Amino acid sequence: MIFFKKTWWFSSLILLGVNTYAREKVQKSIDLENIHRVHFINIRGAVKLTGSEQTNLSIEGTLDDNALGLRTSQNKEVLIIEVEMPQHLMPVSGSKLELKLPQSMGVRIEGVSTEWQLDNLGATQIQSVTGSVLLKNGQNDVDIEVVNAPIQIEGIQGNLNLHSMNGNIQIHGVSGDIDANTIDGKIILKQQKINQVRLSTVNGVIDVSGSMSHESSLILSSVDGDLYLNLEKSDGYQCQLNALYGGKIDNQLPVSGETTVSAGGAKLSLAVGDGQGKIEATTISGTIHIK
Repeated sequence: MIFFKKTWWFSSLILLGVNTYAREKVQKSIDLENIHRVHFINIRGAVKLTGSEQTNLSIEGTLDDNALGLRTSQNKEVLIIEVEMPQHLMPVSGSKLELKLPQSMGVRIEGVSTEWQLDNLGATQIQSVTGSVLLKNGQNDVDIEVVNAPIQIEGIQGNLNLHSMNGNIQIHGVSGDIDANTIDGKIILKQQKINQVRLSTVNGVIDVSGSMSHESSLILSSVDGDLYLNLEKSDGYQCQLNALYGGKIDNQLPVSGETTVSAGGAKLSLAVGDGQGKIEATTISGTIHIK
């Protein structure tokens, strides 16, 4: 996993001349004519981005005490905004900024230790190391890649592609397809209706609750982590559970299905209702709990 490729070091940037320096309050408005995407870079602090009906981009707040400035530039149809910091110096307090921009505007975000709060945006890409990510009410696809930052997603009408090493991932009320994975982080998924979902972890826990429909597909996997499936209100689905090499299966469903236990682990196949939905869950040494 490679973070912070120097994607913003474009060879032909057009400087926009709206620089702001350390310790100054920021209050600016930027015209977005011919701009289709915003790329925002901040090392540390707290940043809130909100989509609205306005046609311009507004920025308010304060920069980190050690910031070299707030630089804006343009590369073709991309507006680039960066809080510049000395390369040898990590900030103490961090910048605190609030950006408002058109809700259909796509955004790309990069940070090291920033608390990101995003609401009602277009297509979103995020790369961060620590800090946190809270994303709500978007209507397009989301791609997030973090190391230790927790991710919380609520009310997104689009597809999710989430990757975290140690941070926890919480997902609630997403209408699109979901692909999420962690190394040690926990994944919690709460859905009224499960669509196309693929979740995986190495040592973390996966906890899924929701309703399966005829079109649902739920695929879970772990190495050492436990898997929890709470599907009491679901329609019919076909279920295949595999616990390998010391893993276990805890079946609390009213149907027993067909269980096979061997030196290689345990397997359980069963059908609930008409069996139209699909569930596959596999762990090597964890426990699969289903009810």
